[in-house]
Amino acid sequence: MILTAAALIWLGAYVLRGSILWGCAGFLFATCCLGHEFFNVTIGTQVTIDRAGMLVLCGIAVVQRLLGLHDPKPWGKTEWLLTAFLLLLTVHVLVVEEGFGRGNMSAAPYWHLIVGYLFPVGLYFLARQATLDKHRVLEIHAFLIGFGIYLGLTGVLEMSKQWWAVWPGYIADEKVGLHYGRARGPMVQSVSYGLYVSVCFGAALLALARWPLKGKLLVLPASGLMLVAAVLTLTRSVWLGTAAVLLTVIWYCMRDPWRKYIVYGCLGIGLVLVAFKFESITGFPREGSIEDTRSSAECRAQFAYVSWLMFLDRPIFGFGFGNFPEEKLPYLDLRDVEMNMDLIRPLIHHNTYLDLLVELGLVGCALYLAIMIAWTRTAWRLTGDPRRPNWVRYHGILTLAALGSYAIQMMFHEVTFTSIDNSLIFLLAGISSGLFAQGERPSERTEKRWASERAENRRVGQAVDSVV
Repeated sequence: MILTAAALIWLGAYVLRGSILWGCAGFLFATCCLGHEFFNVTIGTQVTIDRAGMLVLCGIAVVQRLLGLHDPKPWGKTEWLLTAFLLLLTVHVLVVEEGFGRGNMSAAPYWHLIVGYLFPVGLYFLARQATLDKHRVLEIHAFLIGFGIYLGLTGVLEMSKQWWAVWPGYIADEKVGLHYGRARGPMVQSVSYGLYVSVCFGAALLALARWPLKGKLLVLPASGLMLVAAVLTLTRSVWLGTAAVLLTVIWYCMRDPWRKYIVYGCLGIGLVLVAFKFESITGFPREGSIEDTRSSAECRAQFAYVSWLMFLDRPIFGFGFGNFPEEKLPYLDLRDVEMNMDLIRPLIHHNTYLDLLVELGLVGCALYLAIMIAWTRTAWRLTGDPRRPNWVRYHGILTLAALGSYAIQMMFHEVTFTSIDNSLIFLLAGISSGLFAQGERPSERTEKRWASERAENRRVGQAVDSVV
């Protein structure tokens, strides 16, 4: 009874005084660490901490909006694109027709829609409509750095088999999740873990660029730890995504000519490694044998070929959301090519772009790509606007880096079956969109605050133009 009363008091205080951005950060933590494997109970449907937390967070946002504690911003084209995409997904899930591609309705498409897209879109709008100032946004960056330290330590402890120090305990269970034997963290999946590590690594690198010497000495080891954790995922797409984050931050935070030397040099080294060490890159021992690793790389060709055939049959609206695992089966029996189609028979799609193209057709895939392009453009414009203070431009850089890593993961994996991956990207994109909308029609108070922050930057020798 006492605990319930205390919880209600704290909840009331948060509703009246708390930042909705911290609630969004709390959901990220919950969906990564306190998901189905940590706790679940069936009350008509399965209830988990993160799912319940999202409902509470939305309720708090509604109350804060009614109390005038939010900073509502007008919708732009991106928000209408998101709405159209969600409507298309909903239509695909609700339409149950034999000819449309789903003879037997299951609960899977509903949950895929809710956790894979609806929850992340909710975070996007919550973050976009929240009050966005320097302290609140940089607190999210600090959260990512702290979370990245936890993830990095967890990955190192996993690979050194120090299970007594790993939390949550289900990480040590090889029957839970995927990729046991790699660094996979509380997500129990190396791809999602690697995406978070790469983005947290980007936040740490940006802290190195803006913090004083004492802060740099603290965050430099953290950056190294996250980089080691990314390597320990033993996942090629994660390595590429982390490299994209590193090069993005270097490009925007270093001055010429050094940034060109470093970026072009790294790209050159990468090309040389691919050219001369291709066999080593595509075949190395992970949780399975070297042959298993090579088979994982080779099956992408089968996925691409089958996706092309399916696209040709239904190019406009596709086979229906969530239908690829079943609808691909007849195409695997076609033997007009010399490929082992049985490799992908038990697998879900390994490419989010092609999965969208097959299941939603040109319409759905084009909508999602348009959303990604719009987010990239918004973040890019934040980094290059001299009116905006440094912290706004830093968030634009982080969003660009995160979108780059995310785009790479989508090329090699289907990343939308849980709320983990999309929630991180949609949250950062929502903050960027909110900051951009806030700057397009800045209030007098915002203009004064930005002018004060620019003057402070000049006083400490950090002119706005040094960022780009």
